[in-house]
Amino acid sequence: MAMALSAPGRSHTSTRNYLPAIIFPSLVDVASVVPCRHRHRQRQRQRQWQGRYLVSQTNRKWQHHRNCPTAKSFNRGFRSSSVAYEDDSSHISQLFHDIASRMEGAESLRSTSNATTQRRKSAASLTSEFCKAYLSIPDERFYSSENGLKLKLFELILHDRYHVDKEAIALAMEKMHPDSLRESDVQRIRKLCTPLYETIFHYILGSSQKDLGVAFLVHLRRDIRDFIHFRKFVQENEVQHDDEQRQLLQMQIAKLSTMERSIQSILTTIFRPGVLNLRRITYEDTPASIIEQIAFKEAVHPLQSLQDLRTRLGPGRRCFAFFHPALPNKPLAFVHATLLQEMPRSMVDLKSASEDAEPQVATFYSITNTEPGLHGVDLGNHLIKSVVQVMQTEFPTVHTFCTLSPIPKFRTWLETKIARYREQLEHKHGEGEHRTGQSQSFVDDGLLTESDLHLLDLLEKVKSPARNTFTQQGSNTCDEVSSSALFEQLQPLLMKLAAHYLTVEKNHQRPLCSVAKFHTRNGAEVYRLNYMADLSQKGMRNSYGIMVNYRYVLDEIEDNSVQNEIYGDVVVKDEVKCWLD
Repeated sequence: MAMALSAPGRSHTSTRNYLPAIIFPSLVDVASVVPCRHRHRQRQRQRQWQGRYLVSQTNRKWQHHRNCPTAKSFNRGFRSSSVAYEDDSSHISQLFHDIASRMEGAESLRSTSNATTQRRKSAASLTSEFCKAYLSIPDERFYSSENGLKLKLFELILHDRYHVDKEAIALAMEKMHPDSLRESDVQRIRKLCTPLYETIFHYILGSSQKDLGVAFLVHLRRDIRDFIHFRKFVQENEVQHDDEQRQLLQMQIAKLSTMERSIQSILTTIFRPGVLNLRRITYEDTPASIIEQIAFKEAVHPLQSLQDLRTRLGPGRRCFAFFHPALPNKPLAFVHATLLQEMPRSMVDLKSASEDAEPQVATFYSITNTEPGLHGVDLGNHLIKSVVQVMQTEFPTVHTFCTLSPIPKFRTWLETKIARYREQLEHKHGEGEHRTGQSQSFVDDGLLTESDLHLLDLLEKVKSPARNTFTQQGSNTCDEVSSSALFEQLQPLLMKLAAHYLTVEKNHQRPLCSVAKFHTRNGAEVYRLNYMADLSQKGMRNSYGIMVNYRYVLDEIEDNSVQNEIYGDVVVKDEVKCWLD
């Protein structure tokens, strides 16, 4: 389907007509959009990969665990590349080996079997061919095939040759004495402590053509993170009683984690704020390929229709994205904002966005990092601050910058707490005063009473919690009325628990909620909780429909951010504190 965007002979304007078919396939017959020769090629590739996608029971469990797409959905994601996909598992690994040999010097180069071929290739050609070969591999789950190209490359990189030589470091340290330590000795130790793969990555970045090295590193880190998650899943579910296999997996995970952090450090330098370009995304002027990516990768509030997309990019709304010169057509992170007269209390309030009246409030309601390979690279913080500056210039009347944010995993956290509390009650009734450590902590907080627990038990009986009751006019069935009454009765308890989750529950002195952690680290304050603010299935599944406003007070952002970084302090306003009392 992506090929339809670049169909020959079509102007930029006519490309816009293909967006409904690309983003919402149900609206248009997709087969009529994709040229016949491309459909034939897609069917061939689909048949080729269907036989390889799930090869073992472990991979089937992993697919279900991660909700991976089936092989049929891959026909949408195939890249058209100038480098043909080669079904040769040794090709990419051999290229990586050639680059390493080139770096290690002429002696190593002469000893390789393809020395003549290497000498004919420049460094730029060799590294560019490697990057193109890696990027041309379809986005299959590489761990699903024992002969996958990426899996073979990882097996090569995991070899001790490409990691730190601990014995060489220990030997060098033994020969050194503090009294006679020279600068050259320090440099030698530093070189020994740098793994060969890190040097190779820098070499690829500096030698590859057209910034292919940057795209390669982003994709490589994404794949490594995915592979680490898979290995941990196998470790926890498949080899629990095999000590030898568990130890081997632990070593692999440790090596891969070290390499992943090394790549993150490199990418943090590459994607620094001064290099990134901020662009406004509009339905009329932005290329269709970029709008397609933003539509597909929207993570907070998935698009419901083509009209929904137009609304988010229309009057009273703003969408901005960060781009890097090395990846000019790929939005790295984007934010949706709306202009209002007052701070919103629900998703419904966002519909009143307008530029006609002088707006007073700018609300960020969706922030998405599109590249898993850039996880941990601080793009969102710089994106918000850059957008604030732009909107201040465009709308001088705006004096309040805030968010309307979800509370992901609040419901999961609460259900886990309730389960542990039930276990404690069983111990209490069955074994007197016996308590388990974690359950005791939960009760000692005074967070729940037994009557609260019985009230929360009723939530399990509501199949679709209050969605119809609050969204349809004239709903008066017994189930809907009882559901509405139940949620009204639960409001004080759920709001108290949500406030506790956001402000008290911590992990390493930081909020347990990932969204709260993000905004408070950026200097925002936890301003207000909103009950039944998101009645979508996702909103009810995440947090029973509760949402939170984080407010950015521009004069206090820097101080709040510093206090949070040093002490873990979070600024909590009265409209949240009142639920904790």
